Amino acid sequence: MGMRQNIELEYEETEAREGNLIYIYSHWDGDDKYLTSGLAHKLKNALARHERWDDEGYLARIIISEVLRDSLDDETGYGIQPYEIDPEFPTIKVNFKAQTVDGMRYEDFINSF
Repeated sequence: MGMRQNIELEYEETEAREGNLIYIYSHWDGDDKYLTSGLAHKLKNALARHERWDDEGYLARIIISEVLRDSLDDETGYGIQPYEIDPEFPTIKVNFKAQTVDGMRYEDFINSF
């Protein structure tokens, strides 16, 4: 049993680029509310840096680094893949082109909890 949740990172889709989603999986940090989701807090911390919001590659690395920061050498706990894994709680969706999290502007997401 865990508290499974994913962050979906959606890159801008172009004719040359298909498969524009990456998922960050957490086995233990999920919840259905931002306030109590460790994964949402890590995403908030990454976005609150206000760095590279216009550069999806760098922002993705900032988000992934924040999520994995304290568990880089751990065998389990987090994963990165091109599909959603076993969500127990709603997936948190980041759209790089629209600069939104679950439809909220980044700044609104940061201030929402």
